[in-house]
Amino acid sequence: GREDSAVLPTAIVDAIAGTLTAMAQVVPGLERVWIVTGSQIMDQIYLDHARAAVDAMPGGPDVEFLHGLSLDALAARLADPPPDTAVLLLTYEGDPQGNIYRTVPDVLPRLLEVSAAPVFAAYDSMLGVGAVGGVMTSARSYGEQAARMALAIAERGSGAVAAGEPSLRTAFDVSALRRFGLSPERIPAGAELINDAAPGYLEYLWEFVLALVIIVLQLGLIVTLWHLLRQDELPEILQ
Repeated sequence: GREDSAVLPTAIVDAIAGTLTAMAQVVPGLERVWIVTGSQIMDQIYLDHARAAVDAMPGGPDVEFLHGLSLDALAARLADPPPDTAVLLLTYEGDPQGNIYRTVPDVLPRLLEVSAAPVFAAYDSMLGVGAVGGVMTSARSYGEQAARMALAIAERGSGAVAAGEPSLRTAFDVSALRRFGLSPERIPAGAELINDAAPGYLEYLWEFVLALVIIVLQLGLIVTLWHLLRQDELPEILQ
């Protein structure tokens, strides 16, 4: 039989470590990080990845693993965190009662509604939907890598195929940063920014200032003419 084999490596441990490092830079005075996972098998896998990342780090803020809490209990914790706390949401595929959830469409919005602590991410499907961002694995990168591996297997016919490491994406959502009172100026150098458009009143600031200056000048001219009329000096000026 054929002996095709390929292992698609995951960069999630590096993504988690990179995000934890970025969190310490982005959040002034960060003292603790809550890493959130649910109760399903996939959640346990991501919890193990997170523990490996934390164990390999030389230091940093205190890390607490919020694993296997009900969604209500988790929301209550995030609504009233201690000062200088930030959250890293990994996966929440289910709760202790066996209810099944999808992390991004179901759990992330629920937590963002109540969280008083900024919520960071380690994979980019959370970017643009409320999470602050981080050093993230990319679904697109994994897809491209899998496609390259499939083509390599097809060309070789048999044998192992080296996968290589998927690339990580360092990106932050400026609107989410501002929502949690964080400055975009603190993000790591070279990071990608999304939702970086200036507020509407700033986007047209110069146009607004110019219009205001014209209005003030016109008002000054009108006032001057009115005073001249009252003093009967305008007809002499016009002659």
